[in-house]
Amino acid sequence: MEQQRIVPNRKKPATKYYREFLVGSNVHGLYQIGKTPHILEKTLWTFLLIASAYYAFSLSYMTIYRYYTNPTVISVDRDRYLWTTYLPAITFCLSNNMNETALDEILHTVRPANSSKLKLFLTSLFYSNLSTLHSILEDDQIDPSNYLSTIVKLYDNTPPTITVSGQVLNTNDWLAQTFTEMGLCYCFNSPLAVYIHGPFEVPDVRRRPLVVPNDHLLQVYYTALSIISSEDTKTLRIRQRKCRFYHESNLTHFPVYSYLICRMECRIRLALNLCGCVPHFYRKLRRFASKAHERTCDVKGLKCLAQYKALLPLEQLISLEHINASCFCLANCEQVSYVVEEMDSRQWFLKSNIQYGIKNFPEMRFKRDIIFRFSDLLGGNYNFCTEEEMNEHEGELYRQAKIKQFSHPGKKDASRHF
Repeated sequence: MEQQRIVPNRKKPATKYYREFLVGSNVHGLYQIGKTPHILEKTLWTFLLIASAYYAFSLSYMTIYRYYTNPTVISVDRDRYLWTTYLPAITFCLSNNMNETALDEILHTVRPANSSKLKLFLTSLFYSNLSTLHSILEDDQIDPSNYLSTIVKLYDNTPPTITVSGQVLNTNDWLAQTFTEMGLCYCFNSPLAVYIHGPFEVPDVRRRPLVVPNDHLLQVYYTALSIISSEDTKTLRIRQRKCRFYHESNLTHFPVYSYLICRMECRIRLALNLCGCVPHFYRKLRRFASKAHERTCDVKGLKCLAQYKALLPLEQLISLEHINASCFCLANCEQVSYVVEEMDSRQWFLKSNIQYGIKNFPEMRFKRDIIFRFSDLLGGNYNFCTEEEMNEHEGELYRQAKIKQFSHPGKKDASRHF
């Protein structure tokens, strides 16, 4: 009988491979777990290893969270001789600026059955704004899509006079007719409602205007406070810097972005949700055409919006969530705020006049910059240094050495003073 060949059992238990892996590992803590024979020591080292891994991941998460949520800092800049301080923009709206001749021409062209009723309706429509929608009279002889063009025809385009440092400027180069939530604005030579705002902003419907009565001169002087952003902040995501530049528009009705324009779009959505239409004073751009369901409000739609007069200024945004009209608008990365420093009103013989400007140029401004870069994220988690950081470190060491040299001169240098 052929003798059976005995094959040695080369299988090792899994625990032996596990122990060899722990002993041969270079990871801190694994060697002690595999080397120590006592169960209490193994338990202690296992607990320490799990705790260290937990805190390592926690610190890494905190570093990554800081980079993605708060990598910027706002500092004070006092190098005022290198600034450009903008003069505040002014939007002025007349209290009585309807062209009666144009009104008669429209009545002659339309030939309504009741001309007096249409005349009263056009007058109420012309002087309407976001806060006076309830005063519009009932009439359906004008198509709602023609409300805006009709108001423009009724506007009295009397050219105002603009003087800067005694020099009369051309109004065609310095003025632009604009249709706001306060109506058609910028005309002159009548009682004025003046809105002061930043050069890249629009009038705010929530703020009370400066009223200039007829035959009065209003002198207003402001102090400017600017917030700028460095070029490096443009490389960050919007949610990281928590602000938007003017060209970063996410709005559907406006090609540019500003905080107040964003709130205007919120009011458009609010009007759609409440009454199913958009007021006529929100001009629709061709490039950003409105959707098919966005129709211009007729008189019934405007009356419907008048019932929600308290909601339209969007004072309490939280209360709008139940109608799916929540509004979240980021601030502008670069903006200028103006605070009234001096104001005086007196009677004047040249009808309504306003004089405004900046009394004292600002001596400081705020600057938004990056304080926690992507290289800091890598360095904080992986001990990684970029060439830029090495150069900054070498420069700091060189400056400290120079300061130490001048603070503690050698004996040879000190002997020259005696």
